[in-house]
Amino acid sequence: MNTQKEASIDRILSRSEFRALTGISRTTEFRMKQAGTLPAAVVVAGRNLGYRLSDYESWLKKNTNA
Repeated sequence: MNTQKEASIDRILSRSEFRALTGISRTTEFRMKQAGTLPAAVVVAGRNLGYRLSDYESWLKKNTNA
């Protein structure tokens, strides 16, 4: 088993999963995207967008006061 290869696979969160984790609405997501305060979205299948889990975790650490 190649654990290094498995570790490099990054899960993609759907936009609805991302909003559920962050507690933001679709409107807030749109506004934050326009302001450039969200992690970069990736195209998943044609027109669908999602967020890399690692990008979400980095964004969360940067934007929390923990």
